[in-house]
Amino acid sequence: MVGPLYAIINRETGEIVRDKTYTDVRHAKSAIRYHFRGQTHLYGIGIVERSAKLAWYVDDNDNWAEVTAE
Repeated sequence: MVGPLYAIINRETGEIVRDKTYTDVRHAKSAIRYHFRGQTHLYGIGIVERSAKLAWYVDDNDNWAEVTAE
């Protein structure tokens, strides 16, 4: 089982502010200090809740096929 993913979020809006996620909360803390020096009070670390839903697969002809709604 994979552990949680952490993302840097704007504390006021709750939006994720960077395209990167972190598997270690210490790395996320360091990233806030590095990328947002002087404005660290505006940001926090959020846990990304995730689930996977199949969208594409390789069919019998070895081609990518999109999953259609049934």
